[in-house]
Amino acid sequence: MADDRQTDVDLAVQRVLGGEIDAYSAVIRLFQGDVWRLVTSLLYDREATQDIVQESFIKAFFQLRRYKPGTSFRAWILTVARNTALNALRSRSRKSKHLDAYREDGLAEVEVQDSGEALDESRSLALRECRETLPEHSRALLAMRYAEQLEVETIAARIGRSIEAVRQTFWRIRGALRDCIEKKTAQA
Repeated sequence: MADDRQTDVDLAVQRVLGGEIDAYSAVIRLFQGDVWRLVTSLLYDREATQDIVQESFIKAFFQLRRYKPGTSFRAWILTVARNTALNALRSRSRKSKHLDAYREDGLAEVEVQDSGEALDESRSLALRECRETLPEHSRALLAMRYAEQLEVETIAARIGRSIEAVRQTFWRIRGALRDCIEKKTAQA
């Protein structure tokens, strides 16, 4: 029975890779319960589980060429789901840290602070000027992360790069902006 299931999965994967996208629904039906149980055991949150299960199957779809026919698709999809769930858990704790770092680095537009005062106008102007000097792809990444509030993992999937590469890129962008802002405000 397990061999028949594996053969069915391998055939469905080959059909998907051949352009029959609808064949992926059979794969989802076969493994949705397994993925659901794994993600639920990690998150203990029904709503988050629904999101992560869906995201896992989407990631797997776009990474389907990495699956090796004849190996356990179940193990492969569960690895994708586990990594997606663990990344979601990590990002929850980092999300507020990212927003704080964004503000500290002067990457926020003029905001009202607790004291009711606006951020220093010269830093805000410097930020806008410095952001305009960035390459288009860097400005697009900033927009995805801070305007659209997308997670790094989602951005990585969207642009087809690894999560670590995207994190490194943000680190470099923030550093470049910080240096530029410091130079501009020191000149003022």
